[in-house]
Amino acid sequence: MKYDVIGNSADRNAWLDARRTGIGASEIGILLGESPWSSEFDLYARKVGELEDPDLSDVEAVEWGVRLEPVVASVFEERTGRRIKLSGSLLRSREHPWALCTEDAEDDEGNPVEIKTTSAFRADAWADGPPELYRIQNHHQMLVKEKPKGSIACLIGGQKFVWCDVERDEELIRKIIYHGREFWRRVQEKDPPAPDGSDATSKALAKLYPKDSGNSVILGDALIELDEQLVQLKAEKKRIDDEIRAAENAIKGAIGEAQIGALPNGITYSWKTQRREEYTVAAKEFRVLRRHARKG
Repeated sequence: MKYDVIGNSADRNAWLDARRTGIGASEIGILLGESPWSSEFDLYARKVGELEDPDLSDVEAVEWGVRLEPVVASVFEERTGRRIKLSGSLLRSREHPWALCTEDAEDDEGNPVEIKTTSAFRADAWADGPPELYRIQNHHQMLVKEKPKGSIACLIGGQKFVWCDVERDEELIRKIIYHGREFWRRVQEKDPPAPDGSDATSKALAKLYPKDSGNSVILGDALIELDEQLVQLKAEKKRIDDEIRAAENAIKGAIGEAQIGALPNGITYSWKTQRREEYTVAAKEFRVLRRHARKG
């Protein structure tokens, strides 16, 4: 066997602790830029213990995904004529110890079978096969288990079942190894990646530094160029925002008191009356980044 079993998702606390010792299949897509929920900076902060992993125990979509796993697995067996075994085991690659995976199931040959459920609103993402994020996840499992293929099954909107086999792509495997190895080097050497522009990184920074200390710090010369770039970008953004607002106002003026305005090419704009209910926002503390130019 090319891997070791180091835990099981049935023992959630021990499983979470073990997951922090490597990169899981659900995390590798972050490092390849395919995750809409997290970033490399956010993942790094969690792996070095600066941030807690998000608590998904009360998320209904996650709960129903777990409850429906046996159902989706059963349908997969019926549609394919193959037997699969539900797993939940956390595995570690012996050749690449940073590579972990918790497989949902495996077929008779030990190939990983990934089981998904998703909303009907995401049906289009599955129109041409599984989303790239899940293809990467399945490949990470193939890397850990050293298998030539995997499978993905998904129940969409509780009504449509789709499945496919995923043949091993060696180029993708090499990308996983390269990015995984480099990221884990950063974790071991406490070398954080540069913050990017994602919402996940913004939220991670807000959690890492929720309050200021009241002190001052001298920033490095390298940030002078970034400061100049930031000023230019904000000026460009203001120009674009002004142009967008001017175009929208021109269309509003043409619509006037009507509700719908139709262009000769078939495009329509609506300018409807909407009501916003009165509400009170709870008080909270947060930090605001502002630029201050030197006087004189």
